[in-house]
Amino acid sequence: MEMSNKSDHELIERLNSGDMGVFREIYRKYSPLMQAFASKFTDRANAEDLVQDVFMRIWVGGETITINDSLQTYLFSAVRNRCINYLEHLKIKSSYKE
Repeated sequence: MEMSNKSDHELIERLNSGDMGVFREIYRKYSPLMQAFASKFTDRANAEDLVQDVFMRIWVGGETITINDSLQTYLFSAVRNRCINYLEHLKIKSSYKE
């Protein structure tokens, strides 16, 4: 399947129906961009982990995910939120140690 020929709406529908091929294509297309974005919040290794966590949650909860904007916008928001949660967790962990 050529992703460039598919609308976000169609990709999301196929993702929601459990289409592993579409999931793989979305991951290949957007993962490097999302990792670069997450690297603005944390180091590269953690950025990779956080992005993989976002994609894992998308795959596991695929049937229940509602994407109202573009797929890319949704992914940027999900990665940003995951990074913020991670940083908050680190802050809490650090204050607990003190």
